Amino acid sequence: MVPYHPAYPLRCITLFLTLVLSAAVSLRGASRVLDVLGLTGYVTLPKPAWFTGRLWLMRLGYYQLTRPKVHATDWVWIIDHTVQIGPEKWGWFTIG
Repeated sequence: MVPYHPAYPLRCITLFLTLVLSAAVSLRGASRVLDVLGLTGYVTLPKPAWFTGRLWLMRLGYYQLTRPKVHATDWVWIIDHTVQIGPEKWGWFTIG
């Protein structure tokens, strides 16, 4: 998935999302990490605001939800055999 006319370099978007998804950094924290990296001079990346990163994260999630699904051949049926009689539920075991 490549963004359409991004305002930030793809490297910046990828690093931001990797910090949030893989390193468990908060959105504001990831924005600050990119700011610190820019201040130290190790990486010359623009500093996106945290809500910009949130939009990237929501777009990635939307893509994951709407992409074509893989059709599995190993389906499993889950059947619930409990019966509710009054306030108690009776299943495969007896109480008492």
